[in-house]
Amino acid sequence: MNKFFSLTILLLIFFIGCDLAKPQGQKEESLETPTMNVSVSGAVLDNENALPAEVPLPTQPSAAQSSTAQSSAKQSPAETELSTVEAKPLHNTGNKPKKPETKLVKTNSQTNSQTNSQTNSQTNHNHTVAVQSLKYPETIRVGETFQLTITADIPQDIEVSYRFNGTVHIAPPNLQVFRAAEHARQDAKKLPNGAVTFDKSGYATFVTVPFPQDNKEYTVWVRYRGREFCLRRPEKELRWIWGSPPKFGWINTGRYTAQTVGPRLSIMSGKVSPNTPNVEIDQILFTTAKEDSFHPSNGVDANVFTWTPSVSAVGKHTFTAAVKVAGQTAEKQFTVDVLPALSVKKSPEPELRFTAKDCVDLTPQNISADLNLKKYPALQLINDTYRALLQEIPFGLNFPNNFMLPLRADVYPDLPDRMELPIDRNIGGLAFLLTEYLQGEIDQEMAHFLVRYADGTEEKIPLREEVELCGQIRSHNPRGGFFAGTVVSSSANEYNLTVAAWKNPHPNKKIQTVTFSNIRSPLNQQKKEENPLNVANNSSQILLGILGIVDNKKAETLAKILPATPDVLTQSASVTVDFDYSERNINPYVFSTNESGAGIGFDQYLLKMKEVNYCMLRFHAGFSLDSVYPKGKIDKPNYAVYVEMVKKSRTVNPDYQAMFCLKVPSFVDVSKPEGRQLFADLCADFVREMNIKEQLGLTHWEIFNEPYAQGIPSDRWMWHTYNLAAKQMKKVDPNIKIGGYAPCWPMIGYIADFYQHCHENVDFLSWHKYPTGSANTPTKNIMAGTPSFGKDAIDIRAVVERITPGKKVELAITEYNINYSYKPHDPRQATHIGAAWLASVLNHLIRGGVDIGQTWHSRGGGTYGLFDHNNKPRPTAKLLFVANNFIKGQQVWAQSSVPTVECLAFRNEKTAGAMLVNKNPIPVTVTMEVLNPPDFAKSWVVPETQSFSISETGFAACYTDDWSKGTTWNVELTPYEVRVLVSPFQK
Repeated sequence: MNKFFSLTILLLIFFIGCDLAKPQGQKEESLETPTMNVSVSGAVLDNENALPAEVPLPTQPSAAQSSTAQSSAKQSPAETELSTVEAKPLHNTGNKPKKPETKLVKTNSQTNSQTNSQTNSQTNHNHTVAVQSLKYPETIRVGETFQLTITADIPQDIEVSYRFNGTVHIAPPNLQVFRAAEHARQDAKKLPNGAVTFDKSGYATFVTVPFPQDNKEYTVWVRYRGREFCLRRPEKELRWIWGSPPKFGWINTGRYTAQTVGPRLSIMSGKVSPNTPNVEIDQILFTTAKEDSFHPSNGVDANVFTWTPSVSAVGKHTFTAAVKVAGQTAEKQFTVDVLPALSVKKSPEPELRFTAKDCVDLTPQNISADLNLKKYPALQLINDTYRALLQEIPFGLNFPNNFMLPLRADVYPDLPDRMELPIDRNIGGLAFLLTEYLQGEIDQEMAHFLVRYADGTEEKIPLREEVELCGQIRSHNPRGGFFAGTVVSSSANEYNLTVAAWKNPHPNKKIQTVTFSNIRSPLNQQKKEENPLNVANNSSQILLGILGIVDNKKAETLAKILPATPDVLTQSASVTVDFDYSERNINPYVFSTNESGAGIGFDQYLLKMKEVNYCMLRFHAGFSLDSVYPKGKIDKPNYAVYVEMVKKSRTVNPDYQAMFCLKVPSFVDVSKPEGRQLFADLCADFVREMNIKEQLGLTHWEIFNEPYAQGIPSDRWMWHTYNLAAKQMKKVDPNIKIGGYAPCWPMIGYIADFYQHCHENVDFLSWHKYPTGSANTPTKNIMAGTPSFGKDAIDIRAVVERITPGKKVELAITEYNINYSYKPHDPRQATHIGAAWLASVLNHLIRGGVDIGQTWHSRGGGTYGLFDHNNKPRPTAKLLFVANNFIKGQQVWAQSSVPTVECLAFRNEKTAGAMLVNKNPIPVTVTMEVLNPPDFAKSWVVPETQSFSISETGFAACYTDDWSKGTTWNVELTPYEVRVLVSPFQK
């Protein structure tokens, strides 16, 4: 024994001498430490030491490695290198503007040489952190699993944190992970799930792993299920772990050193009877981190992240991968393109093409000439643009290029109410080219075709607003037809062309005639009181061509291609928000309103509006130049009431701005030069009083209110009036912004005509919009029309860019609400339905780049007011309270999977949040996913996220922790609910 001991000492001295003579950094082979697969910070490393005989040799890659390799082969991942840490601009794609550059932490510390941890030498942590590579798929489809693997140059014996998409993974120091199947004894049983067990009765050691021999204290974690087990060293038991969990889970078995454990740590099964399931061991983990700083249930592959994008995440997203070690951070940005999921291939529709043999032109001759259409300048739409559109109509439908049959409107009483067109033949169906002057109510039947067969029977083909017809103002997407384009007449009227089709249900019967007739609505006195604006009688439906389709099957196919869209109720939706993409600034003036001014209750109203935190009020009702200059003369003005009104408002809100709408007074005829000069003098005088004498500093002045409703005359005297007034006002105060012309609808042709003639004097363009004039218009229709508010702004911005490229012009919708008619009042404007509608409109106004949005209006006036006659706030007022106080800063990228659930996301210097809108009449479960979340403030005691809800049950404000729980969570929305969530950033 003494000789053996002496020989052992000599061998140890010899190996120590060899170690000292070895070059630094060379791998050490040890007789005491067997071969092992060690996952250090998520990367599996191979130690080339020799295995003891009882430990099997085969080495398999980890599950993370295998899945990564498969994903890489399947999706052609990008492999990127980073030698130094530097700031780089984000990728700018699609409708996502370029993100401001972020200054990253740059590490300049020197890397000291690191010795093998098993030599017991000290490691210097003054180490430069670098992200060596990122492995990820550059494109991923909805529903597939995205996997990111971060490889970094880091020390082994210090804690490392990895960050991706708001999630932080911690890799503890000296982490070593062992797959039990790779270290099972020969008589152990390997299970299909990768675990190891012992299937014989009696105590048995069935897994043995090497234990670090560096004299550091390690926490030992074991992932197991089923039965108790025992930790042991070769000659004795260390600790029994009791319990029988039915599912795999990690358990901390204690902290040990090499002196306690020895060169190997074994796991022994308990004594069980035959046919009784024994313990199953999956993984064993060592780390010098204590239990309170690391738990393996959060993941042992800290450098691997996964993400499954939802359908609302389609688009390009830029992320930042970060590694942090000892206070030093290295970051790298990369872009992932989320593609739609692969759709199931359906049988393709047969390619439909009509030739001269398939169609018969049934358009009558000489009708246009007989009507002498030159008498109607507003109807002059047959021009070169119109003929060019005819060439683009699909399916080869060849309509005539010079025919037009308009029906009677109140402004054109000598046009026919009906016109009978001879057919006298058998046909499979009909195709119509239609348009409309002005428009009716949504879904309203405006006209029809009456098909009369030779046997005296009839079939009716209705022509409904926004189904087969497109009016001048609203939707350009008919639900039962095909939108063929827009033509602008010489009077700036817009005409939207649609193609409608009809399948003849009786193809064997000869059609004698087709009568084109509109629906005249002579109203009795009671009806007039209920709805004084009879838009149906103001509009004219126009037939531009009629074709007979000979082939029955082709007629049927065409009719199927153009069906009415069925109603689909949404019970679930997904919403994705990407906080790293700021799309545009949110102008606080977009949450404004109209106000009538001083009067009963004005002082109390201002106190409540202080809480709403309004920034601008537009004065139109209750104010006019007639009231300022009651006798039509500048020398006897009445300024006082309006000066006091603004000053009172400023005492409540010092940042308040007033916009005065300068309408042409009743005593001025601006069709004459002297009238235009008088109007300009009055406008300039009022600016002088308010801004120069009273020093009120009013910034925005609007000229006109809803002129030229039915066409622009060739002399354009209103535009001359505007230019003259604007120039004189700017001479008084060059700092003001002047705009107009506030048409009653966002008629692009009219607005373009105005801007073409007045752009030198235009600082902002304004318009009005009310989707309906009937309280009976279905709520689903008014909700479906909210995106058009944003499209209007985009189209108007395009007008500015076309006429004056690069000029900065503000956009202002200075009046809007659900219903333009007040007899009867539309009750939805005063309920949570109106709040949901308003929230959706605000979403689209902001996305469309609108700078000023002013509801009609603030108080009283039936259902229009934000406040009722008693100054009690309605749901719309509470929505603007939330918007003005919390929805600030920048609008960030957000997308919903369905059009009936919307999301407006925002962030500023202090907070970030999102507004969810349910436009459905049923509850909806929204799965919300947050990409690149900010560092939200968190509290373990009281949640810091503010939640505001406007629903059928009223207004509710509370605190919730849903937003800060993670990057994906569900929110339940009741019918027509608006939910706003706002979270502060960490201080």
